[in-house]
Amino acid sequence: MKSIFVKDDEYVRNSHELFSKLNGFVLPDGYVLASLDVVSLFPNTPTDLTLQIIQKHWHRIDDPLIDLDTFKICFTFLVE
Repeated sequence: MKSIFVKDDEYVRNSHELFSKLNGFVLPDGYVLASLDVVSLFPNTPTDLTLQIIQKHWHRIDDPLIDLDTFKICFTFLVE
């Protein structure tokens, strides 16, 4: 897989490199920065089961920044 993976300018190797790239960066008002390590995010958990559990416990999140349906779409995109 490494032989076909091309690292672009946005690739970040680890949290130290991310910190270095973002040092001094000012996020505009109303924006939220999110970062996920999707290389091994839930490797053995069935997506349907995970989504059911998330939906069951969604009410525990105080004032979520996105709605549940949007989260489910993003989550599914990332893990499949």
